[in-house]
Amino acid sequence: MPIQQDWKIKSRSHQCALTEKPFEDKEEIYTAIFLAETEEDGDFQRRDFCIDAWDGHHEELKPFSYWRTAYQAPPPPEEEVLQKQSAEAQLRQMIEEDSAETENSRYILALLLERKKTIKETDRQQVSDGLIRIYEHVGSGEVFIVKDPQLPLNEVTRLEGEVERLFPSTSGSSPEGKPESQQVG
Repeated sequence: MPIQQDWKIKSRSHQCALTEKPFEDKEEIYTAIFLAETEEDGDFQRRDFCIDAWDGHHEELKPFSYWRTAYQAPPPPEEEVLQKQSAEAQLRQMIEEDSAETENSRYILALLLERKKTIKETDRQQVSDGLIRIYEHVGSGEVFIVKDPQLPLNEVTRLEGEVERLFPSTSGSSPEGKPESQQVG
């Protein structure tokens, strides 16, 4: 069953939502997800705060979820190279489509990208129809919200194998080609 919510959340901002002070590279900041105030805003909104602004206002802000992270300045633009669709691009597309048939695959792709250290889980929230995991892209700060289908371990292992065959670059292989120990978490 797909979750019928629009989870298009903007990427990390480059300045504090309260003070509008630009963030410095590697500066500690708070990222917060808020329930949107209007339907035009979607279901969730992301706001980033410098530590001083957060410390002075976080109790009155009442976020749905928040975490402390380090701001990363965007890298200089690179030349675009056409590549086979990556696991990350596939996850983005599946989240956009929000089809019930891809719920398990979205979760497995998120696990593989987390293992690859492309995304990191920043929070999880229990909602009426299950567990929602909130991931942040390590490079861009983009937020991914993925429903945890609560798969049994043997099913996770089987699906990971299928996904790794589709996207070999997501598998946990060492430079020598030997698989690293895999852990589902």
